[in-house]
Amino acid sequence: FPLAPGTGEGEATGRFEVPPSAQPGTYEIVATCGDDERRVTGDLVVTLSSAAEQVYPRGSVKTGVGGALGTDPVQTAAGVAALAVAAAGGTWLLHRRARGDGI
Repeated sequence: FPLAPGTGEGEATGRFEVPPSAQPGTYEIVATCGDDERRVTGDLVVTLSSAAEQVYPRGSVKTGVGGALGTDPVQTAAGVAALAVAAAGGTWLLHRRARGDGI
């Protein structure tokens, strides 16, 4: 199935339909990216449902690209705070060194 650039950096989106004849089970999906031959994989789980019951996919493919901290706001805030403290400390040390106060 064709992939198109997504809304964020390093994202791609695609759409395909599972044929009605597909047997229940887990199927591996493999996508090869561009000229550099990078491959990403994911699993597609097919389950039985009635024709009237529309089933939509949930979640995302675990490709290792982006979202390293997940969607937990506490972990995200802690990571941002740690980066801010490191940046502030580095700036302070460089400022002291430039003034000749030593480190």
